[in-house]
Amino acid sequence: KGPDHKGETTYVMYHGTTMKAARKIKCKGFIRSADGILGPGVYVSRSFEKAAQRPETSSAQAELPQSEED
Repeated sequence: KGPDHKGETTYVMYHGTTMKAARKIKCKGFIRSADGILGPGVYVSRSFEKAAQRPETSSAQAELPQSEED
């Protein structure tokens, strides 16, 4: 959490998914689901731990993807 250049607050958000899906998201962007627990959309969380508990990621060890700058 921190102020951006316009004085607004920005947040780092996490999306729980597989590494394969993360690569697809990186190339094509998010595609909104037609349904879900809370209805259509893309679900994100401010908590890495909560995002890592998504069913499709819980069987694999969750990790933060490395940026191209790292």
